[in-house]
Amino acid sequence: MGQSVGPRLAGLCISVLMGLAAVTASADPQSRAAELLNSVQGVRGIGDVVDKGDSGTGGGGGTEPPPDPEAEAKAFFEAEMHPLVYPTCYLSCHQSGGLAGGSDLVLSGPGSNQIAANYTAFKNFITIFGSSSQLLTKISGGGHPGGVVYSTGSSGYQTIKTWTEFYD
Repeated sequence: MGQSVGPRLAGLCISVLMGLAAVTASADPQSRAAELLNSVQGVRGIGDVVDKGDSGTGGGGGTEPPPDPEAEAKAFFEAEMHPLVYPTCYLSCHQSGGLAGGSDLVLSGPGSNQIAANYTAFKNFITIFGSSSQLLTKISGGGHPGGVVYSTGSSGYQTIKTWTEFYD
């Protein structure tokens, strides 16, 4: 980060202005404009050194980092899926010592990292079988000794199916 924002931003502004002048003077303004846009988009890190203190002005050059699918999957699991699977899977069978305690899906009970542990358990279940189809088959009753947990038309099934799409 060594360089301060002022000189870097000033350099970028000068480059943009010089590029705009070249675009207007160019025989092929569209190509030159595309080059300029690519070079400006290629500049990274200006927002990394902007003081984001209490002023609320932020910084960052107007770009956001790309979405993080893993973070999105975890957030969805915590907000939407865990409230469904904890009472229906953990409390009934899928716990250490429970009826399904020896299965490929053993969940964690109350504790500080319960949701993270259960997220990992479901993710590992999908990894073991190579796709989410086994999970979706089990919850809809196919080969599941506990029978139907969520029928294919239910909102619970659709929620779990939505979460599995992060991994298929």
